Amino acid sequence: MSEEIRTRIDKAGSKEKLEAIGRELDPAVELDRRKSMDILRAELHAHLDEHGDIEAGDAGSGASDEAGEADESATDPEPTTEPAPEAPKYEGKLLQNTRTKRFYPYTAALAKKRNMREV
Repeated sequence: MSEEIRTRIDKAGSKEKLEAIGRELDPAVELDRRKSMDILRAELHAHLDEHGDIEAGDAGSGASDEAGEADESATDPEPTTEPAPEAPKYEGKLLQNTRTKRFYPYTAALAKKRNMREV
């Protein structure tokens, strides 16, 4: 079985085919498409060496898939109910750049510039 997968990896002519092979493996492999074909092939071969040669379509993988889904949901962090703290708002005077329309905190040096106006 592993030799069949390894020959498919070696014969794959595009990154899409390598991604499809990676998704078929158990556990699935997410490939970074920015890498070269040789590196992607090496990653798939290393994954096969590390995790064995089990394909997702094998008979015994049904129970392990269900257990894997339960593990994934248990490890997902629950969304926090409290909102993120808001950034403190500036309470002092503001200056606005008349060209860029950006706002800056008031300083005497900025106030002297001709393209700054007090808001």
